[in-house]
Amino acid sequence: MTSSVEGQTGYVPPYAKESGLETNTTASLTSVEAAKAELPLAGEKDIPLETDEKDGALDIADSKSEESVSDDDEADYLPMGPKLYLIVFSLMMAVFCVALDNTIIAVAIPRITDQFHNLNDVGWYGSAYLLTTCAFQLLFGKFYSMFNVKWVLLTALAIFEVGSLVCALAPTSMALIIGRAVAGVGSAGIFTGALVVLAHTVRVERRPAFFGLIGAMYGIASVAGPLMGGAFTEKLTWRWCFYINL
Repeated sequence: MTSSVEGQTGYVPPYAKESGLETNTTASLTSVEAAKAELPLAGEKDIPLETDEKDGALDIADSKSEESVSDDDEADYLPMGPKLYLIVFSLMMAVFCVALDNTIIAVAIPRITDQFHNLNDVGWYGSAYLLTTCAFQLLFGKFYSMFNVKWVLLTALAIFEVGSLVCALAPTSMALIIGRAVAGVGSAGIFTGALVVLAHTVRVERRPAFFGLIGAMYGIASVAGPLMGGAFTEKLTWRWCFYINL
């Protein structure tokens, strides 16, 4: 009975204290308890953690299902068929006019100079348009992110048409330069808006092809500009270089 009490409670008999065995007994009990704590429990096994892998697979499956649902939702409201092609054709024509104004005036400058008798402004006939086009590109990009895309694009078209009309009716060299600058502001909004509208109306997998059409139209207009400008200047008048935009 005494031994069992000693094993459970750590009781040390008086003779152990007298003989200096109290410290050794306490140290032995402490080491035994530490060894027991380090031993694994009976029946305890290493359980493989498969839950993380399963959760990862479920997350991937959920993301794929969400993407498919979003694609279906996108297809429901995007224009298709003739409506889509009409939108793309309209954007291509707008970009064509914008790019045409870059080079169409190059051949007409000698006739314009003869009519206005002003050689000092020759450089501004082409530079005023390109200067405002470059200056307002980023600003129109901000407008498209803040306001309704449709109305921003229509505003840019209106500005471009007003500038072209001023150029076509310009009575002086300064009026022509101002008209070119105004048309350049609208040009910046039209080109940026064409890309934004395509991003909102064409599915992701088809966008590269339509972006390529816009780029091709810009290149074609840049090449055709001097040819058309020369034809208008010789057969009609240089003012038709701007009337064509109307």
